[in-house]
Amino acid sequence: MVSFRFQYRLLGMRTTCALTLAALFLCSTTTVARPAEGNQPVWQATRSSKQWDYHLSTSKQQTLDLTLKLASQGKPLQFLLTRRHQDVGTPVNLLKVTIVRDADGRILSTTAATWSDGKWSKSASTRLTYWPEQRNQIAITRAGEDGIAPRSWRDQRLPCRIAFEANSLRFYLQGKIIGQTSVDNQAGDIAVQLLADAGDTIATIATHPLVDTESWRYHTVDLSAAVNTAVQSPITPDARGTIPYELANQGYSLLDLKHADWIDGKRNPSSYYERYDSGQYFLGDERMPMIQIPVADYTAAYVLASADANPNTSNTLTLRAGRYNSGYRGQAVRYDFPAPIPRDGHDDTPMRSVRVDMSKAFAQDILDVVMDVEITKEIRLARRTPDANRFRWRPQGPPSGVRIAAITFERSPLQMRVTSKQNGHLFVESQTPTFDVALTNISPDAQPFTLNATGTYVNGETINVRRSGSVDAGQSKHVAVAVPATIRGYYDIVIELLDASGNRLLERQSSFAVLPDVKRPYHNESPVGVWDFCGGHLTADDPDFTGPVYQKLGIRYGMFHYPHEKRQQYGVVKGNEYSVRSSGKVEELIPKYETLRGQHPDLLKNLLIFHEDSISAGHVTRVPDLFTDREPYKLNEEERKRWDAMYELAVESAKRMRAHDPTVTINIGNGPIPLREEFLRRGFPRELFDNAGNEAGVFGRAPEVQPPDIVANNASVWMDRQLLDHYGYPEKGIAQCYEIDYPSTNPGNLSLETQAAYFARHLLHGMSWGMPQLRVGSITDMANSYYFSNWGASGIMHKWPEVNPKPAAVALGTLTWMLDGATFDHKLDMGSDSLYALAFDRKDGKRVIALWTIHGQRPVTFTFNHTANVAYINGQAVETSLPLTDNKATITVTGEPAYLRIDRDVTIRSVEPGTPVYASTPRGTTAVVSPMNALDSWTVSDQRSPELEAYNPMEPRRKGDFKFQHLPTFEGRDNVIKVTPQSIEGGKATMPMYAELIANKPIPLQGQPSELGIWVNGNSGWGRIIFRFEDAKGQRWSSIGAPGKSGNRWLADWLPPEMLDSYNPDQHADWNTNDLFGLSRINFDGWRYLGIPLPGQYPGGIYPWPANSQWRFDGDGIVSYPIQLTGVVVQLPEKTLLVQDFQPARRASIYLSEIIVSQDESSRVKKSIAEYDPAAQVNGM
Repeated sequence: MVSFRFQYRLLGMRTTCALTLAALFLCSTTTVARPAEGNQPVWQATRSSKQWDYHLSTSKQQTLDLTLKLASQGKPLQFLLTRRHQDVGTPVNLLKVTIVRDADGRILSTTAATWSDGKWSKSASTRLTYWPEQRNQIAITRAGEDGIAPRSWRDQRLPCRIAFEANSLRFYLQGKIIGQTSVDNQAGDIAVQLLADAGDTIATIATHPLVDTESWRYHTVDLSAAVNTAVQSPITPDARGTIPYELANQGYSLLDLKHADWIDGKRNPSSYYERYDSGQYFLGDERMPMIQIPVADYTAAYVLASADANPNTSNTLTLRAGRYNSGYRGQAVRYDFPAPIPRDGHDDTPMRSVRVDMSKAFAQDILDVVMDVEITKEIRLARRTPDANRFRWRPQGPPSGVRIAAITFERSPLQMRVTSKQNGHLFVESQTPTFDVALTNISPDAQPFTLNATGTYVNGETINVRRSGSVDAGQSKHVAVAVPATIRGYYDIVIELLDASGNRLLERQSSFAVLPDVKRPYHNESPVGVWDFCGGHLTADDPDFTGPVYQKLGIRYGMFHYPHEKRQQYGVVKGNEYSVRSSGKVEELIPKYETLRGQHPDLLKNLLIFHEDSISAGHVTRVPDLFTDREPYKLNEEERKRWDAMYELAVESAKRMRAHDPTVTINIGNGPIPLREEFLRRGFPRELFDNAGNEAGVFGRAPEVQPPDIVANNASVWMDRQLLDHYGYPEKGIAQCYEIDYPSTNPGNLSLETQAAYFARHLLHGMSWGMPQLRVGSITDMANSYYFSNWGASGIMHKWPEVNPKPAAVALGTLTWMLDGATFDHKLDMGSDSLYALAFDRKDGKRVIALWTIHGQRPVTFTFNHTANVAYINGQAVETSLPLTDNKATITVTGEPAYLRIDRDVTIRSVEPGTPVYASTPRGTTAVVSPMNALDSWTVSDQRSPELEAYNPMEPRRKGDFKFQHLPTFEGRDNVIKVTPQSIEGGKATMPMYAELIANKPIPLQGQPSELGIWVNGNSGWGRIIFRFEDAKGQRWSSIGAPGKSGNRWLADWLPPEMLDSYNPDQHADWNTNDLFGLSRINFDGWRYLGIPLPGQYPGGIYPWPANSQWRFDGDGIVSYPIQLTGVVVQLPEKTLLVQDFQPARRASIYLSEIIVSQDESSRVKKSIAEYDPAAQVNGM
């Protein structure tokens, strides 16, 4: 491809000098313009002549464009760039680029090196993939499905550019920045030397000067490696702007986004590292057009573009800027900048210059000198289905109608970097939160500026600070922005940079926290810890950075892989234990253990017998036999063989450790709970272990989720207790290993506030069981592709490199301050099973009572035994003294735990809960589809349901006997249905009961509704509402979770013979699909709207809405409209777990009112600039 550089000012065209100008072959297909056949190359290497030399003028700041045609085989190519100053005779080495070709024409590997301290130092390496490697059959197959023929670097002319840009010398190949080095503006030409092999060719060459004196401002993009469509007439921009553009092939080629899409959308992978996060499958892949630009703070991009008139296409353009690298240490971060491209109803709409705002200052987040930009269509939330284990934004929606001729990026004249002297932006009360704003003027003129800083507290109150000044040309200035935040807690902060005219140049968003400046005398007795990769998954790798974060938040366990001395410096104990894996060798146990203890003297004296090990996939996806009345799981021959080997390894490992050091605590299991049942059922020698080892992943589940959910936290601990007692080990304890509780905040997962509340509530439950160590989540989010997984955004701090706090950091810091060294004493009866109060006794003689509820807000009045000194500390660590009237005080309890601190001799005589207040309401356009004021339109099924009893392997149900009764009024609502469970024989209390209401006539749900809900007066008994509907194809849907890819055939053993005909053993619910976020659960008192998002597809394709993972279907999984409601299932448990007490609900009955259908854009929204879009996040409170 010929790479011509044409600069447009839109008020007049500026051409460049071309040394070789070939004729253009034009057509209306996707073939791009190229030189006519027979054109002679500029230069070709021969056996006797392999060196080519050229000189670029520094004074003219020339740019050199080449197109290379490489021989099929040969030695590496090498470009050497040197400089000879006028007053210095010896050339100075600047940059060396080496290009290595592979054997089969798929990949070119490049290495760049810069000259420093008298030697070459490798600065970058890049793999240019022209066609996926043979081992990557998924990518090859996917390309074939999309009609893309194999390609090779051998049959391409490779655009190469050497350019002066903003005091840098850069080397581009195929549009990628291969290498760069800093240069000054002193006189002295650049010598370009190419060492090639015989047959290597320079097909074309062109030089041109930079656009004008404002080259510091604009970065024009050479799209020649990305264009995919040739046009008959050259592109001409409209005449309404002054932006310089560079047109590919003299304006005869453009980039058509009609094929831009998420390549893996249909496959929807669940891997820890997703291929999308590495960028294009191969260069020139028009399904994922990409360019690279230098890292900088850009205020805007200007796009010379048009959109076609087809109403079935989208005119939204999105630039996704950041880094695409899905490796273990590769950064995967993106910031999305959407803009509408004008369309006037005609296919021949002229190209217009469109400004895309990019004022979000994120350059300081990029851990490289280059920035990737994906050029794509609309961006929408892509929560994986069936297993909801990846949460991300992806190109989705209608095909794009946008065509692009050129893109230019505008740098801010003032580059901005915002930091603080406090690691993690964690300040204490004695400090005024102060940010250092470093401004660098890259323009030739002085730049007056104004900084507006706005700190926003959790209650919405704001603090505004304004600073003004000027930065001289080429200079830098540091501006201290002090935010007078005097109230403890979490703050968002936005720092806006304005120019002399008040126009916004940049805006930096971050956060900080103000923590109590307190001593922690009992820190060494705290059980609280976090996971820490110590650099893995692209996390912070400096103990002197994260150490003070641990210290200020009072976190005791973590810093896994750092030296013992560093942990000791910050009061931290190594958080991970030694473990025996099922693949381990018993003879290596003691030597490896002692080696590890020698390296880490603070290694916990715990031995985990197994960790993340299981017998089989079928065995792990089930409820332990103790908690059902079904046939026990029968190990097959392969499973039995593996289990016998695991058991033998466990026994021998435990014997050896007991003999070596009897003081080591041995925990068995440390993974799926069904494995622990096998240990106990087989009679594992009691003298060889101390605890059942629990590892509850939890993910998006609320801390109070009920048995028999084996992934839940408190429920699985309670189940472990029942297993130990039942199988004859009542004296044994339960310990949680170093991987528990992963509530994450990636897109479409939990909100920041919900995560904070969940972490605190998980810890409080764990402390009530007396767990010696509780290591929840992670110290920071992960900055690689792992971030978008179930685990990757479970940090209490945001990702590297900034590592600013989430609300969870404040929640943990407050909890440790309140409860360091405390022991659990008792649970208070709050008069409701959705109100929690746990009393802990501290060593300073104080008693602390942790308070929370599950949903909404609820006033609670406490009566004390005398006029006491009662301190109230909210989740933000703000402390107030409660005034008592007649020894009473009223507190509003929320989902965020708060604390009462009283003297030990103070007792609470009574607790009176008030009326709860809930924010949950139907959204958008709503309609009542059933008043639920009578049963005339419904029939209570008398049949057992194989689907309800066997589809969810981790929630086996049993048919109940419910009484449905009409009431004229109840607690403020008229004409309601009362549902009361009756006593039944059979089953176990851990198996919820169900009853089906079948609509006598299917109820139409108009349009493409996004939510189906019902008003429920709850009893806090953790019942559930399940909806069923049928779509236009007759496909049946039920809100009990999307099916996995293969069935668990042992579930068939749960069913009597007469039900097997209607049971499909090849289909069962996948992980994290059975109401993951608890949206259908009746875990509240009083009337509350219970809304369940509906399944559907984004327009223009088949990719599902976020809710699809929570819905079962019996067809192709694509909703066909219109749909109609066919049934409602009421599920009620016999008993409810409240911390450690498993007991019947205080009130057996629940009450039902209107069923409402809603239609809004929450399921279909396009990406907003905000990362945490409230419409896409789930708020569990």
